[in-house]
Amino acid sequence: MQYRTLGRTGLKISEVSIGTEWLEKKSPELITSVIRKAIQNGVNYFDIIFNFEEHLTKVSKAIEGYRDKIVLVHHLGSSEYKGKYKKNRSNKSCINTFEKYLKIMNTNYVDIMFVHFVLSATNFEEKILRPNGPLDLALKYKAEGKTKFIGISTHSLAVVEKAAKNGNFDVIMFQINMSNNAMPRRNEVLALCAQENIGVIAMKPYAGGVLFRKNANVSMGGWRTGGYKLEKKKIHL
Repeated sequence: MQYRTLGRTGLKISEVSIGTEWLEKKSPELITSVIRKAIQNGVNYFDIIFNFEEHLTKVSKAIEGYRDKIVLVHHLGSSEYKGKYKKNRSNKSCINTFEKYLKIMNTNYVDIMFVHFVLSATNFEEKILRPNGPLDLALKYKAEGKTKFIGISTHSLAVVEKAAKNGNFDVIMFQINMSNNAMPRRNEVLALCAQENIGVIAMKPYAGGVLFRKNANVSMGGWRTGGYKLEKKKIHL
């Protein structure tokens, strides 16, 4: 395994990392097998996007004994409501969810706290930067030592640019894959992140798996490409 420094965080993270969204609803045995096999092969970055109590309990058992060897991520704003995922900007909900996360995961801090899934530049300005909003809450947790660094996850290139210029975000998670390689201004904005020494996590490197599909027409919406719609067509040779 090779490792890269994640921007100004100084964290050395594996080039290949594990997102756990697909493991939700899987058996405890499978989750433990996948996570421990990954750790044994040098993977040290684990993104925990869902904060379902049952899911966290399974992941917690899988990383037991390995906490000091991994980079652990929490998504501030990813919550559970009646057993289902819900994006939430309520401070009360975010606080309750994070405190439950720490307890279940048997840790007193996370390495990176992502402000979860910011939809648009307007949403960033009006919802995330508002007084006593998600960013202020994340900064509070950072000051208390409950997170080492602050990140933001988004499917919008405009949000990436605003976050890079804001000064409070150490890490940005955004789609980077072949389907958006020619997106206008993508490389310019990513260069801005590099200039500001902001770590970039490549979300959906295979566009949610559709780039692997053979002999099929596949539609790719903005959540896969980072902002625009594409269609991968079957080629007859």
